[in-house]
Amino acid sequence: MIKQLEGTIVSTSEQFIVIEAVKGIGLQVFVPTPSEYTIDDSVRLYTHMVVRENNISLYGFPTVSHEKVFITLLSIPKVGAKMALSILSAFSLQDLFQTISEGVPEALSKTPGIGATTAKKIHLYLSEKWKDEIPMQDMEKEPSCYEEAHDLLLEMGLTPIESKTILKRLRLQGNTASTAEEIVKEVLKARQ
Repeated sequence: MIKQLEGTIVSTSEQFIVIEAVKGIGLQVFVPTPSEYTIDDSVRLYTHMVVRENNISLYGFPTVSHEKVFITLLSIPKVGAKMALSILSAFSLQDLFQTISEGVPEALSKTPGIGATTAKKIHLYLSEKWKDEIPMQDMEKEPSCYEEAHDLLLEMGLTPIESKTILKRLRLQGNTASTAEEIVKEVLKARQ
């Protein structure tokens, strides 16, 4: 079982990325939002392998929390990996938890491939599973240093989308900077 994968992105598509983890071996990994990844970037993903009679697929996530939610979604009857990935593409973890805690199943039906009935079933299952508490403590929030770095980048003239994309890429690459200033320096290095 492959639980974590680190390597260089060699190609991307609408549904997956290919990571060269071992020299010359590229692994196809389905991810929630492949458009956020760039060829030649280093990445570390937490993975879940789905084995079917005629298919073995690897699904990758930026955090352990994303992987846990994916596995929880797979435990719902008639929710497969494709639908679970679609939900994680449409919602941030915080938005998904908020949708479940506020009792808004209609929001789930806006996800491609999920109708009103399936959305209600998913909502019911997750609200029962998370009834005592929404697993917010497991969710890896954006550290405040990244929020500060985002503000600094906006002051430097970057658009909000550029700033968030660059900061997310840094986090996916496993950046260990602990202050906003260090993060901004990393961003400036990457843009040269």
